[in-house]
Amino acid sequence: MAKVSGPLYSMSASGKIADAMVFFGWKGINVVREWLRPANPQSADQGDIRVILGGLGRSCVFIVTGK
Repeated sequence: MAKVSGPLYSMSASGKIADAMVFFGWKGINVVREWLRPANPQSADQGDIRVILGGLGRSCVFIVTGK
């Protein structure tokens, strides 16, 4: 749900209305745009990268803590 403070186009609004519009502030300007569904493709290459980064993150704990 969008949070409005003051009249919509003169003050500020933030959030989304249904799956249609998104209100937010950008560089001091109040902006309204179409809501876009975030893409999360489940390709094999992306899965490989996720596994590599996950392992890297888990192995860095031993480097930082010295265990």
